[in-house]
Amino acid sequence: DAITRGQAAKFITGMLNLNVEDIDNPNFTDVPTTHMFYKEIAALKKADIVTGYDDTTYRPDDTITRNEMAIILTRAFNLQTTVETVPFTDVSNYMLPFVAAIYSEGITEGVNATTFAGDETVSRAQAATFMYRAEGSAAKPVVLQAPIEGIADNSVKIGDTLYDVGAYAQIL
Repeated sequence: DAITRGQAAKFITGMLNLNVEDIDNPNFTDVPTTHMFYKEIAALKKADIVTGYDDTTYRPDDTITRNEMAIILTRAFNLQTTVETVPFTDVSNYMLPFVAAIYSEGITEGVNATTFAGDETVSRAQAATFMYRAEGSAAKPVVLQAPIEGIADNSVKIGDTLYDVGAYAQIL
């Protein structure tokens, strides 16, 4: 199953151990303070990891794409690309710095040798793999991160918290 932008916010916030209590309202028109991922989305906005859309929405219930995940991981870990090209023929000039950054850190391999598939949604398994590789890379997060302790079935353990990815997908 694909994960949503709200679920991705939950995972990344937990992975980076971001403070979700001392936050400002990001004023996304589609993320009321009662939204289940409001605090996480607000924390990512405060850390300049997400910006939302030009129409002041975040779209927390939309599935997240591989391109969006590349942007979030690049910002979350303050990645700088160490390569000028990638083997993927489907990466736009705009996305190249983000995809190159996660590629050079070993966070992504693409869906095959020449395709990144940036417009495809991120599955639970892909999200867990991205986070696991990001945590284990030489990348330095913007804030202190909690280590991923393990990945099994539909769960990811980050620090002392076990996140049931499958449960989040079913809630939304």
